[in-house]
Amino acid sequence: SGNDGTREKLTDEQIIDLLIALIYSGYETMSTTSMMAVKYLSDHPQALEELRVCTDILCKSILIPEKIPCVSGVY
Repeated sequence: SGNDGTREKLTDEQIIDLLIALIYSGYETMSTTSMMAVKYLSDHPQALEELRVCTDILCKSILIPEKIPCVSGVY
């Protein structure tokens, strides 16, 4: 972009490259985070059990934060 207030337009190839980079980076981040969560839960059975309890509570109750003990530290 120039100092005179004009902007250069991206070429189709640049737009495609940018979209591919954004899609891949989002995929890579999510897959890594998911993998680490599974690893953590497999290494920490107590955390897995707490997650199961929270999931059961969420599935059986109305989503009112005060009634869900697992989210008390989030708010």
